[in-house]
Amino acid sequence: MITVKKPFNTPLRRWKEGDTFEAGEVDLAPHTLDSLKAGQFIAVPATKAKADAAPALPENSND
Repeated sequence: MITVKKPFNTPLRRWKEGDTFEAGEVDLAPHTLDSLKAGQFIAVPATKAKADAAPALPENSND
């Protein structure tokens, strides 16, 4: 999971700070290396990203 730190545009979408995407999901070819060097993105550990995306549901205890 990758989190956008600085807004940028691709042909299909305008990305803003806090947006997330999976590695390889977005084609950043022209500016990938320069953007990564400039700190445009931060990598989020997959386990944390999944936990944030899917909060735990309370268990159903209707016995």
